[in-house]
Order: sequence, then structure tokens, then C-alpha cells
Amino acid sequence: IQMARLTGNQADIPGYEAKRKRIEENYHKTFWNGREYRSPGYTGKTDDRGHAMAVVFGIAKPDQWPAIKQVFAREFHSSPYTEKFVLESLFQMNEPEAAIARMKSRYVKMVESPLTTLWEGWGVGAEGYGGGSYNHGWAGGPLTLMHEYAAGIKPSSPAFATYEVKPQLGPLKKVEAASHTVKGLVQVGIQRDAKHFQLKLTSPDETTATVYLPLKEYGHTAIRVNARPLWLNGKPNGEIPGITPAGEADGWTRFTVAPGTWAFESR
Repeated sequence: IQMARLTGNQADIPGYEAKRKRIEENYHKTFWNGREYRSPGYTGKTDDRGHAMAVVFGIAKPDQWPAIKQVFAREFHSSPYTEKFVLESLFQMNEPEAAIARMKSRYVKMVESPLTTLWEGWGVGAEGYGGGSYNHGWAGGPLTLMHEYAAGIKPSSPAFATYEVKPQLGPLKKVEAASHTVKGLVQVGIQRDAKHFQLKLTSPDETTATVYLPLKEYGHTAIRVNARPLWLNGKPNGEIPGITPAGEADGWTRFTVAPGTWAFESR
């Protein structure tokens, strides 16, 4: 649907939307039993992968998330490739702590190995899939997730003309990330302690960024940018050229940001 919009093929969209609606309705009606997704008559172990796809593609709704989180706490059937979608669904369900904990648990053997490549399976040789190859880039999903969700760098329109920085740190205290885009290098550095949340953004020309700061999560009320006051108790208390307040929602305080280097600090 999105590709049809971008390429001007508007006439294709109703057909795609109708297919999506049928999949969504029948996936839920056929497989959801009130606690988890299962095929009728199936008696084996519950599959984590089908739940992940349901969350990532918007089929599973927020009232199902608590049950799905329980599935992810006990089921571990995905390969290194499909594990990416399990982890992504946890981030999408606002569970960065659980996502990062599962990530560290699942990939620990690969990370601690003297091999410098990513594996096709959770082991190599006889322990792996498809012959146990130990050089598979498709196992690198956690890297993209750490950029997109932990650091929060995500395009919101083609070619990074607009993008957002919405970090979900979970247990992390410090994050540094850079993303190469057709507009230039986006650089994000985040550091937090008990009293401060600091986010530094270097944003390239011909872009507009939306920066999300988790004031509610950390109990903060004041924001300074480049050491100048900007926000206090839910309202602007200063003006900084290039920074425009964009309101508060769901615990986040948002700002529209022009190209340049900006140092946000909340307390």
C-alpha cells in the first residue's frame, strides 16, 4: 500500500486494503483463542513467530498484548532471522526492557564466540539450520532494532526528508548511533542518570526531525536546548530558532527540529 502511494499507483490501493482487511479479520477469527494464536486442532507448542508477525503488522491489538508478552516469556522457536520480528514486536508493545533482555539471552552464544560473523542458526555445524552456516547477514536484525528503537532513529517520509528520534532505552544508560542517509549522516548520542536525560542530535541539511523526549517516564518537567531554556511544566518557557514545540502525547514531549547540532537536556 505504501509503495503504491509513493509510486503514484493509487488504483492498486483499494485491492491491497481489501486483502489486508480479510487477512486481519480471518487471522484473528481463526487463530486467536483468547490467550494466544493457535491453529484449530493443533496440539504442539505455541509458536512465537506467528505472534510476532501479528504485532508487527498491526493484526494483534493492544488488549491482546499482555497475553502475547506471556507467550514471548516462555516460547523460543524462532531462528536468528525471525527472532528479529519477536524483538521488534516487544519494542512496538512498549517493552524495551523485555526486548533487550531477550536479545541478550538469544544471541549470547553468537556474541561471545571467537567467530566474527553472524550465524544461520543458534549454533554452527550440526547445531545449526541448513548445514549450520556461520556467515549469514540476515541474523543482524538486532543491529537495525537498536538503531530504530533503542536510539530511536526512524524515517517518516522517503529519503529521510523527515524522520524521528524516539528512543526506547529500556535498561540502557548510554547510546551512541549514526545512520547514513541520502541526506547525510544522522548522529544521536543519549546519556541518562537519576536526574538528567541528555540527547544530542546532529541532523543533516534538507531534513526535518521530530525529537521525542520521555519526560513522564523519568519524572522530568524542564528542558534546555544548547544550554538555553525551552520547556517547563508542559509549556514553552523560551524560544530557540530552529526548534518548534510539537506538543505532548503518551508520555512524550515532542519538538520539530531544523538541521544542525542540538543538545537537549531534561531534568
